[in-house]
Amino acid sequence: MEPYGFTDANDIRYQNTVKAVKENLMYNGLMFRYKSSDDFGIPKSSFTICNFWLIHALFVIGNKEEARCLFENMISYSNHLGLLSEDIDFESKEQLGNFPQAYSHLALIDTAILFSEEEKKYGLNIDNCKH
Repeated sequence: MEPYGFTDANDIRYQNTVKAVKENLMYNGLMFRYKSSDDFGIPKSSFTICNFWLIHALFVIGNKEEARCLFENMISYSNHLGLLSEDIDFESKEQLGNFPQAYSHLALIDTAILFSEEEKKYGLNIDNCKH
């Protein structure tokens, strides 16, 4: 909602929503798209774009170091060409689903631009990231 102007990153309701989404949908360092059972059961993999959406949201609410560390982890799951799939297995971190996935890459690029702009202005320390 924030990137489209429906709310502001400084709105406490948005900040609390970001924290609640992370608390309820993050598992083993990756985000569920949803946790409810469907025709395939409960999802066994993370929807890649959701991770980048969370990273963006954490960044704009001020959790920049956490966002950067999650971003670095996501990049580490790409293949030798830097490509990402639609899904990532929660346990093995293996890429699953459509490959390469355009939406995953658009979200990666959007997030990288966010970090790049911040780095140009202020510098950003990522030494505390645990991979």
